[in-house]
Amino acid sequence: MDKAQRTRMRLQECALEAFERAGFERTTTAQIAAAAGVSQVTFFRYFPSKEAAALWDPFDPMIAESIRRETDAATALQAACRGIWRTWSTADLTAVEPVARRRVRLVAGSATLRSAMWAGHADTEAALIGALRERFDAFESSAAAGACLGALTTVLLTWAETEPYPSLTSAIATALRTLDPEGIT
Repeated sequence: MDKAQRTRMRLQECALEAFERAGFERTTTAQIAAAAGVSQVTFFRYFPSKEAAALWDPFDPMIAESIRRETDAATALQAACRGIWRTWSTADLTAVEPVARRRVRLVAGSATLRSAMWAGHADTEAALIGALRERFDAFESSAAAGACLGALTTVLLTWAETEPYPSLTSAIATALRTLDPEGIT
């Protein structure tokens, strides 16, 4: 992990702590930056907003690349599901899972963050569609990306509020298996 990645993760950790303590709406970027021991300018180098700090995850580029490598899939939906699954099932989620749960719980409890999450899906959707368009037409690629994002988002919001909760990997597998029952094992 390089210095930029460590700084981004530190800023997100400080943001999550501040949001949990004072609430998302009452927390400022200045407070987050101060807690991380950096300037507000540094904060904005890594995140364009406090919403972005709450919602950031490092997986989009890896998922798009995995989808590109799914050359045996017959449909865009299969390629998307299997590419996403390959990324998640091979990632070391030990450190990611607790942060993901905190992030998703915050999102679930804030109308502002829920709205920002859905708006932020545009970038993820574009990355998925771009990878799928290398093999599939625009309509199939768009439908597959939308179906995967819808299933994953809904399952993750449920996962964050479920006690006792399954692992992040099993929650993701459930979402993807619903869409591609033969390809996700």
